[in-house]
Amino acid sequence: MAQLPVDSSRTYPVLRISPSSARAKTAPDSIAVEYTLTIRVNGQEVVGMHCSPSELAELTAGFLYGEAILQDARQLDELTVDVPHGQVNVMLKEDLVPLTALAKKRIQTLTSACGRAVTFSRSLDAVSLSTMKVGEKPLMSPKRLAAIMNDFMRESRLLDGTGCMHRCAIIDGEQIVYAAQDIGRHNAMDKVIGHLVLTEKLLSRPYIAIATGRISSDIAQRAAMAQIPMLVSRAAPTSRAVDLADSVGLTLIGFARGERMNVYTHPRRLIEDDLT
Repeated sequence: MAQLPVDSSRTYPVLRISPSSARAKTAPDSIAVEYTLTIRVNGQEVVGMHCSPSELAELTAGFLYGEAILQDARQLDELTVDVPHGQVNVMLKEDLVPLTALAKKRIQTLTSACGRAVTFSRSLDAVSLSTMKVGEKPLMSPKRLAAIMNDFMRESRLLDGTGCMHRCAIIDGEQIVYAAQDIGRHNAMDKVIGHLVLTEKLLSRPYIAIATGRISSDIAQRAAMAQIPMLVSRAAPTSRAVDLADSVGLTLIGFARGERMNVYTHPRRLIEDDLT
């Protein structure tokens, strides 16, 4: 599964115009690399996507899990990243963990739309909400969650020299255990879930997922399918994300900035004496 390192940004000359400067100046600027990736499953090209050229194995595993194709890391016979050709080739074992009828349907649906943008919401209607019910833990105080989120945002700004990246991370207990960034919100989420899939830790702990970008229903769906009880973002959720979170028991928090946050659903997982 190893891949060669690929730069996620490139330097271009840009003309900087500023009202505080008498003259426009040409200076170097870091621009995020937009990479085209094709994912093939058992020899079939199932999807093409635009992403950042990093953690492509994790992105693939997370995407296939989120689309209800991959159920378990034991199902992976081979996952090969071909960076020069922009491909990830996945072979799934049919004997150990057979493909479900839904997985076969998803492969067929994605294959029919190969090379075009993916409508992630298709899988939302195909997966029963009852399969996405999440457990009760974790419990955390708003102050501790705010502190972790502030550290996460500070590190995100340091790591992103382009201003273009979305970032997502997984909290275990009160520590960030894995983080990933990408030009796409969905991709960043898929990378952290894919990491849990590949390391066979997905359902072992009640994790918290935190993110920098908008929380739409497909992001909330991915958290619920991964049995992550709490999803937190610096940005806003959509109405469908709130409805989905409410239905499956997911604690959804938006506008987590400083010590402020909006808790949209299931606040019982936050513990503090003065919380109402």
